[in-house]
Amino acid sequence: PVGLLPPEAARRDRRHAAHRRVRDLHGDGGAVRHGLQTRRGAQATPAGPRLHPVLHERQQVTTREDMMLNARTLSRIFSSISELMEQNRDYLVRLDQVNGDGDLGISMDDGFRAAAAFFAESLESGEETDLGRLLRRGGKVLNEAAPSSLGTILAFGLMGMAKRLRGNQEVDVIAAVGALDAGVQNMMDKAESKPGEKTIIDALVPGVEVLRGGAARVAGDAEAE
Repeated sequence: PVGLLPPEAARRDRRHAAHRRVRDLHGDGGAVRHGLQTRRGAQATPAGPRLHPVLHERQQVTTREDMMLNARTLSRIFSSISELMEQNRDYLVRLDQVNGDGDLGISMDDGFRAAAAFFAESLESGEETDLGRLLRRGGKVLNEAAPSSLGTILAFGLMGMAKRLRGNQEVDVIAAVGALDAGVQNMMDKAESKPGEKTIIDALVPGVEVLRGGAARVAGDAEAE
């Protein structure tokens, strides 16, 4: 199927992208049927992503650890993201085939799988607990496993977080969101991008604001107890 082409083959085939049909990777390999088109050349949107319960169900904070970012919770976060990328590997491939090389799902799955393995191994060994150093090394691992433009940009984000959290083994949710904000800012600085340009920044910036509000509520509830 087209979606399983290796990156170099997908690039060679890119000049034909406007004339080929997206393949159904979960079915019999047949072409995905496009709905009614309102204009010439309009393209159907692939089926939506598969959601991870950790990311779309409201979670109840029950322990102090749930409100802290440390080596253990960092490993849990990347494990959840890796699982999400694995579940949506083919979906991201189909999206990327519309105007790209068709390897986005492959690189994101590989990158976050490698990063999750790094954080899990670091947690098990216990040799490194500094959040700044963990995130810095994790960013390098992700970028090496996903040597794409998005892999590099995500690594910039982790580097920005690493700089903010350097010297800390554990921080609360308020500080964690502040580090995420610093990571997104580093991505914008390095990529010379800003909200409104139809990039990943348009998802991350509002996401940080939602997390900021949620973190403030969680911190307030904890103080009330």
